[in-house]
Amino acid sequence: MPYRRLGLIVLTSLALAAPTFASAQRVPRARRIGAVTVGDARLELLAYDDGTVTAGTSSTMTSAMARWRGDELRAWVDTASAILRCPEPEAADGEVSVATPIDGMWLVRQMHAKSSTYVLSIISPASPEVLDTSPTAAQLQTLIRMLMRADVAMRAMTPDSVLHSARLAGRGGSR
Repeated sequence: MPYRRLGLIVLTSLALAAPTFASAQRVPRARRIGAVTVGDARLELLAYDDGTVTAGTSSTMTSAMARWRGDELRAWVDTASAILRCPEPEAADGEVSVATPIDGMWLVRQMHAKSSTYVLSIISPASPEVLDTSPTAAQLQTLIRMLMRADVAMRAMTPDSVLHSARLAGRGGSR
C-alpha cells in the first residue's frame, strides 16, 4: 500500500512538472513571410510566435542576421518610411544624410541636389555574415511592405501575454 501511494505521488509530480519542462524546452514556431531583394542581396523574412521577426540570407533559423522585437521593428519601419518620403534638397543646400538605426540594421539616405542614394547595412553579432548593399527606392519600399507583413504575422501568432510582457520590460517593468 505505501508503494502504491508513493507511485501516485511520483506520477502526479511528473504530470505537474511536464508542462513546465515542455515550455522551457519550447522552440518558437516560425512562419516564412517571403524573400525580398535589396541591392544585390536576397533576404528571407521569418515571423516567430515568440514576438520576434528575423531577416537573413537564407531561411534557416541559425542564419538570422537581424532579429527584432515587434515594437522595435515597427519603430524602424515608421522611420524608414519617413526617410524615403524626405524631399530632395535644393541645389543650394548641398548634401544631406539621414539615417535610421535599429539594432543590427541601418538605412542611410544620402541626398544631393536632385538625386539620392541608399545604403542598407545588416550587421549581427549572432552571424558572421554582413550585408552592406545599395538598394533602389523601389526595393526599400518592397522591404518595408514585407516587414509590415512580418510584423502582422508575428502579432497574429504571438500570445498577447508575450507581447504585453515585452512592452513592460521595455518600460522597466512598471506602468
